[in-house]
Amino acid sequence: MPYCTRCGKETEWTSKSGYCKNCAADVLKTRQQSRPKNPVLIAVVALLGVAAIIFAVSLSLGKPATAAPTPQEADPELTTAQKMDMLATELMLSWETEPDETIDIVFNDTELELQITILNQGLTKDILAEGLKSLEGRQAWQDVKDSYESASAKTLAAVNAEDVWDVDAVVSLVDSDDPTITFLQTRNGVLEYDISEELYMDVLDGDIEPVSGNGSGDIVITTAVASESRLCKINFTHDGDGNFIVRDLAADGDLIVNEIGVWNGTYLFTPGSHSYEITADGNWTYSVDTIDKGARSGASGTRDGVSGWFDSVEASKVSFTHSGEGNFVVWLYCPDTEESELIVNEIGRYKGEKYVEFDPNIRYIWIVTADGSWSISIEQ
Repeated sequence: MPYCTRCGKETEWTSKSGYCKNCAADVLKTRQQSRPKNPVLIAVVALLGVAAIIFAVSLSLGKPATAAPTPQEADPELTTAQKMDMLATELMLSWETEPDETIDIVFNDTELELQITILNQGLTKDILAEGLKSLEGRQAWQDVKDSYESASAKTLAAVNAEDVWDVDAVVSLVDSDDPTITFLQTRNGVLEYDISEELYMDVLDGDIEPVSGNGSGDIVITTAVASESRLCKINFTHDGDGNFIVRDLAADGDLIVNEIGVWNGTYLFTPGSHSYEITADGNWTYSVDTIDKGARSGASGTRDGVSGWFDSVEASKVSFTHSGEGNFVVWLYCPDTEESELIVNEIGRYKGEKYVEFDPNIRYIWIVTADGSWSISIEQ
């Protein structure tokens, strides 16, 4: 076991400055008698304690109160490393851990980082991936990210209050089964890494069993996609000269396609079993595919179409164009809530702008009805 450099006693725990826990507490008590206690430290501890256990316990998170740092007189005889070691010790001694929570606070003098790493036995990569499938889970995770950004900002304020200006404050949340897997990392109040987008992609993207078919004339077909976690689209084509009509019998006979002549259009397909009634005078085809992640900046296409899904967009000005002569209708669809908002409803050529409210925590899809080329551009 190591020995304390201050009292010389054998100890199981020492700070980087070489003090045992009891000596460190005594030193801190002496220092605190000569200067005001830094309220930033209290705010950091309270903030992280709430944020770290959110997914392990529930899918709700309270917003912590903010606190401004209290300026303190510099301790000129201490080096930066000593100041940071003392600050790390002070945080550790102030920490009130949850039963399944582990925290490690160290100063990395090579990287010049005060590193706070949190592990909770209830939070693993698999649990996080499962939680992100729901809207409530994604909103809760956004709260966690906000809290960790605030925590690293407050930690940086505590560092600066020690008259140290070249050290970064880094706060991380790691997998309890494999601490080498980082879920979140924030630096000086800014999100630096977030595993959720990678896990979210795992939930939404991926292959499905190919589903397609073809035929001619009038017929009723049944097609199905088993995966309920995928977003899908269905494409219909027709090479005849007369009516081409497709109704979704699983949706009370909703009219999906109602065109004349050659056609190629893509439509939203909800996972499950669908029966389509097709009226045609020529050859037709259909195929089902996944909706992959698209660009946050917008989408474009020709005739009826479905964009890739996107998220993390704030309220923005959106520009629309259409070169056709028929209906131009644009819906903003949210698969998480299954709600749609009509954004554009015009006839013929169109060029215009709309102000659209987005929730950055949920995903959206553009669903377009058009008989010409169209484009959607979100102002960044």
